Amino acid sequence: MRKAGILLGAGLVAFVLIEVLLRWMQAPALDYYRKIKLLHVYHPDYFVALPANEDLYVKHHDGLWEGRFTTNSMGLRGSPEPDPSASKILCLGDSLVMGFGVSDDQTFCSRLQQYSSEGAFEQKYQFMNIGVDAFGSMGSALRIEDMVPRMKKVRAILFVISPNDFVMPETLAARGLEPDDIKDERRMNDPGYAFSFWLQFQLTRYSYALHAAKLAYENLLIKRSITENSLSMEIESAGLKGDDAPNWNRTLDYTISSFRGPVRDRCNYMKPAAKEAVECPEPVPPTVSCSDSPPPLSELEPLPEFTQKAYDRMIAYTKKHNVQLIPVILPVQVEELYCHNQGKYHPLGNYALRATDYFEKRGVRVMQLLPSAPSMCSPKHGIADHFIPGDGHLTDLGNRWAAQSIKERLDDMLRKGGL
Repeated sequence: MRKAGILLGAGLVAFVLIEVLLRWMQAPALDYYRKIKLLHVYHPDYFVALPANEDLYVKHHDGLWEGRFTTNSMGLRGSPEPDPSASKILCLGDSLVMGFGVSDDQTFCSRLQQYSSEGAFEQKYQFMNIGVDAFGSMGSALRIEDMVPRMKKVRAILFVISPNDFVMPETLAARGLEPDDIKDERRMNDPGYAFSFWLQFQLTRYSYALHAAKLAYENLLIKRSITENSLSMEIESAGLKGDDAPNWNRTLDYTISSFRGPVRDRCNYMKPAAKEAVECPEPVPPTVSCSDSPPPLSELEPLPEFTQKAYDRMIAYTKKHNVQLIPVILPVQVEELYCHNQGKYHPLGNYALRATDYFEKRGVRVMQLLPSAPSMCSPKHGIADHFIPGDGHLTDLGNRWAAQSIKERLDDMLRKGGL
């Protein structure tokens, strides 16, 4: 017992020292994640919300983005205090809507507010951003039920459907990532899982050491998944895996190419390449495969049952309270955009077909922004410039495009209502 007590005491001392050291060091990478953590609080119904009256300046440790992040007394990002006399439109969704990657005034919801102030719509509205990152479909449904009663004169809700709500692209699924709806269903139906989520959420919010340990563990899992996937691809490239394995010709080519690098221009390789004007429409990258047309709806799987429950809940609640629900398909997967601008289709857009079909069969019109994709291309900017590299969230330019695309359609959607 005495030895166990000594070991326990030594462990506690080591933990305290690590905690103090991490707080004192303020390492840029950890400081970024700490600020992101402080921008979230636990919510008993939909698990994650934003704190009230917050004001932080967040700077990504790799310089991908930086910006000011503030909330009002209701915990709404970059939003004014609700005016009881003003007709309101709520922006709802995950991190894309919340505006991860830009400052308060650069989110598309804030830009819609600026448009409204300038008289761009048939009526003046107060736009309120009720989005929170990590929301799945049910989280959004519960957020509606939480926020609508707390504000007067809510006219409509712009609900941006995330591709990752109920389906995950193969590249991300290979890293062990799951759709938000699957995680939410587990939290809501498994008390043990919900308790463990609450416990780790609170502990990592208040402890640097525990937060650093959690981040390290998650990164190890991701790196392991990436390494396993890369190793599998290398083995297949070497002709040692696949339908035709073993393929010794491929093995020989792979071995030779591994020791022979590309030939460089020894005279000009140090000169920076001049940035050429963007060709519109942009050619489809060789890594992207397009199809001529979308698949028939009959060939697509129905939405997961949990997602259907969330959508039904949204529809029923908004109809009951005379609020117009406007689902928005905002394309954020570059493969889909490249293909569309060449008159083709990419299977990553299947989520939009499935969600649109579900809502429209229930009399809810869906706002489609994909037809505005050609405007992403100009002599100065291309599709990739609208997204944070390796992150996928909208840049300032991307938020401008989203706000402009919504502005062009909003009056018509409000005027016509349902189908």
